[in-house]
Amino acid sequence: MDKWRRIVAITLGLGMVAALAGCDGGKPDEGKPDDGDPQPPPEEQIEPVDYGWNSAPVVTGTFYEDFSGGIDTDVWASDDRGWGLDKTNNNGVTSKNILYSTNRERVEAEGAKGGIVVMKATGAYSTDPYKGAVLITRDSFGAGKYEVRLKVLPRQGQCTALWTYWNGTPNLTTGDSLEDSKYSEIDIELPEGGDFRQFSATTYSKYINKQNMDQTTAKVSYEKAGLGNMSVNDGEWHTLAFEWRTAENDTGIIWYVDGQSVLKRTTSVPEYQATFWIGTHFPDIPSWLGVPNFDTAYMYVDWVKITSYDDPTIDECGSSTAKKEWSFVDLGNAEIPHTDYIINGDFSRLQKGTADKALGWEEWLTSNSVCSSENYVGYLQIDPDSLIYQTVDSKYKGHKLKLIVTAEKISGDGGLNAYLEEYYGIMPRGKSEVLTFRHKMSVTKELEFELQDLRTNSLRVCLKTDEGTTVRVTSVKMYLA
Repeated sequence: MDKWRRIVAITLGLGMVAALAGCDGGKPDEGKPDDGDPQPPPEEQIEPVDYGWNSAPVVTGTFYEDFSGGIDTDVWASDDRGWGLDKTNNNGVTSKNILYSTNRERVEAEGAKGGIVVMKATGAYSTDPYKGAVLITRDSFGAGKYEVRLKVLPRQGQCTALWTYWNGTPNLTTGDSLEDSKYSEIDIELPEGGDFRQFSATTYSKYINKQNMDQTTAKVSYEKAGLGNMSVNDGEWHTLAFEWRTAENDTGIIWYVDGQSVLKRTTSVPEYQATFWIGTHFPDIPSWLGVPNFDTAYMYVDWVKITSYDDPTIDECGSSTAKKEWSFVDLGNAEIPHTDYIINGDFSRLQKGTADKALGWEEWLTSNSVCSSENYVGYLQIDPDSLIYQTVDSKYKGHKLKLIVTAEKISGDGGLNAYLEEYYGIMPRGKSEVLTFRHKMSVTKELEFELQDLRTNSLRVCLKTDEGTTVRVTSVKMYLA
């Protein structure tokens, strides 16, 4: 074996040893970095930049919607269209995924006022996959500040987005016709690179196709923008915004997160008015957004505010979406749904082509775990000394999670250990306390855990049996606490 191969083999071997030392059902402190493990560097204190304008804008009007009366279909439209590579299966949005609540008690319990719009997205593990939702203003708007208070959809593989959009470009194909383009778009899109600690900021002033356009795009890192260890999929309300100016000495766009300016661009600035879109969809670009390894997840909108300026813009947009009537689901007195991070947590689905494996769950190395091999009834039977786990993407330091497990011992003198473990790639970074199930009766237990390590970017939900012990698990759920 040559030197290079020996180095690779040793590196892989050490990586496997480190991984094996992690998700193993030991004490809560096991798997955390010891004194010899390289520690993350101290958080650098980066001062945010306060981008601004040469002169203050002149406000001409304000559009504000807090959905206290639900979703007014005279004000809002939607869309049923396919985006991404597989448009035939509507790999995009459906108006059926838009719900709302005006129940005061439930809305206030979520930390909002007025009403809440709930947008559902169904990921790769859903029975109806790759569908999001979008709301669109019926009226068009020009230069101004566009703000939305929301909780972003917290899973990879989909695009949570706020954007202006109008395409009035003729059907041109020649390479020298870009000047005839009539187009307007400004975007906030995330997770950039599958990471909810950054977003894509994009603007288009002209567009014919991907080879013929006037466009500027940038990646906004919250840490580099001076916002510290922020991740907007932490379950908290965040206000995302951009400010669009077209004045003679103030032409450009500034993007904001929670009131703090994070980026300014002065190129590819649109001049045409456009409608404003809010939603989640599935563009089929894993390198940009990650992979949608989830079942169902939700985003929430508290309010929308558009402050119009007297900066010059061209109004040719009209209101084409007004031609169709839309209806949305009123939740009434029902609970506002929350994202359960567990796939197939009731074990009601088998992996296609596998008679004894629960969809979404992985077996650790040589585990013999099965899911009731005959007459499948919806439980996970874990054989002695086995480990079943599920990986949850985009979990970061400071996220607080609640794990809820229902299980019972079938045989043996030991029990089941259920716990959460932080990971950076394949490297374990920290571990929760352990829920133990040692009685021959069905019991529900729960734990809360706050992620601690700055390098953490995913989480494993682990279910491990002791030697000689068989356990039946009937339910696993996990929510942001």
